[in-house]
Amino acid sequence: GLFYRWPLENSYQLEGQAFQIFTDSSSALTLLYRCFADGIHFLSKDSQCEGKSVDGPFGYVDNSIKSIASKPLYKCHKHYYLETTQPNECIENNMPIVDILGYVL
Repeated sequence: GLFYRWPLENSYQLEGQAFQIFTDSSSALTLLYRCFADGIHFLSKDSQCEGKSVDGPFGYVDNSIKSIASKPLYKCHKHYYLETTQPNECIENNMPIVDILGYVL
């Protein structure tokens, strides 16, 4: 998954590239924004970052499954945010899935 926390805490490790997003827009894509609140970054479809600080555009995700390689991008939240294509990461960390941000490769 994609944890936005720097520096990495002792219990976290960088896992490499978790997913790919698009850099160009189209009517079939949704723009995600990089947001900031309480020392933690997170992604949002809301251009106002759900009332938190807006860092700026992050990239585009598909609105629906376009290929067999497409995966949902889950947004989980408890005390921090986690964006991942693996829902079990949310479950294992006791974090409710609060949104599907779109579909990624």
